[in-house]
Amino acid sequence: MEDDHDHDHDHDHDHDHDHDTTPTPVSPPTMEVSPPTVEDDHDHDHDHDHDHDTVPSPPAPTPPAAPVIVVDIFDTDGDAVVMGKEYYILPVVRRKGGGITTAPKNTNEQCPLYVVQNPDTTALGIPVKFYPGRPTSQNITFSSDMNIVFSTSNVCQQSRVWTVKLDEATETQYVALGGIAGYRSPETVNNWFRIERFFPRFHFDYKLAFCPQDNCGDLGVYIQEDGTWRIGVGAPPLRIKFKKA
Repeated sequence: MEDDHDHDHDHDHDHDHDHDTTPTPVSPPTMEVSPPTVEDDHDHDHDHDHDHDTVPSPPAPTPPAAPVIVVDIFDTDGDAVVMGKEYYILPVVRRKGGGITTAPKNTNEQCPLYVVQNPDTTALGIPVKFYPGRPTSQNITFSSDMNIVFSTSNVCQQSRVWTVKLDEATETQYVALGGIAGYRSPETVNNWFRIERFFPRFHFDYKLAFCPQDNCGDLGVYIQEDGTWRIGVGAPPLRIKFKKA
């Protein structure tokens, strides 16, 4: 009896063993929901988190572009004012006289000549040329030291280069003829002028300044007793523009 029981037990054991070793068919849907698939989903979430962490932050807003700095001087046609070319210097407000020209100190003298504004609003004046002391281009630029030269000769046979002379009677510096063109030196200190903006943020209205050194004085009009409009240092600046001759 013991042998039969053992035999039956062995038979049952073999039957269990055969059942355990028989492969169970696994359909693809079962694999899709199997634990490995869940692990893959977890890994995918992890990768997603990782990708989220490495996505760069949105770029900071671009700062506004720096304003363009205009350094050239422009004439009434909108062209750059260039070295050696002839221009009339005219008031922006035409009811305030005409162009820049020459005249003697008073009606009693013929020479020497000074730089004046013609009171006649229709007068263009005498053309001038600009010569920078140390030119870096053909264009005339703001705040550059330059000589200003009338383009025509005069009856007094004076140098056509602008200079500044002190009137001892009035202690006023007036612009006159008789300067020396060339580089800065003790002999030419009174011959240097600059073009500046009349308004700091407006590019097309200008003023002239006398600049013997780093300190400058604006040029304006002094009306004399005889009616002459002399250009001098320290008067309210004359608002000007440049017209091709």
